[in-house]
Amino acid sequence: MRPAARPSCAMLWVVVATVAALGILAVIAERHWPFTRADIIRDLQEQSGGSVQLASFRQTYFPHPGCIAEGVTIRRKGDQSSPPFITMRRLTVVGSYPGLFAKRVAQIRAEDMHVVVRHGGGSEASGVVMPGVSANSKAAIGEIIADGAQVEIDSQTPGQQRSEERRVGKEGRSRWS
Repeated sequence: MRPAARPSCAMLWVVVATVAALGILAVIAERHWPFTRADIIRDLQEQSGGSVQLASFRQTYFPHPGCIAEGVTIRRKGDQSSPPFITMRRLTVVGSYPGLFAKRVAQIRAEDMHVVVRHGGGSEASGVVMPGVSANSKAAIGEIIADGAQVEIDSQTPGQQRSEERRVGKEGRSRWS
């Protein structure tokens, strides 16, 4: 019987160097990961000018980097008693590993989003909400999908109770009331 061959010293060094390099990359990625709860809240607040709350949040790493926020609520800054002007059941941000270096987000999906726009008194939502991309960044977004989105135009004229609502979704339905 032949004794089992021992791995060469060079092979052992290759394995150790590979594990060390992967560890260093993991630490760097964790420190500069763009899809943290704090980063998404900051980006949503910068884009909307409002105060943001998330019911739950989780980061995704495989197969694509990104995050999923559920129960997203955006209210006027400083007025937590007012009704939200933007709500989303789920907000999913999907990136790619090469996109992390190129500042590119592949897809943003807002499910069951409801936006209230004040008619006549100006929009409470003064800007377009682009999570994962701050207002001053040069990041690009490949695709924005709003499944089951509703835009409600609320009349602020005294004595007038008219509200218009537009639904956008997979079926492309619309409803005006």
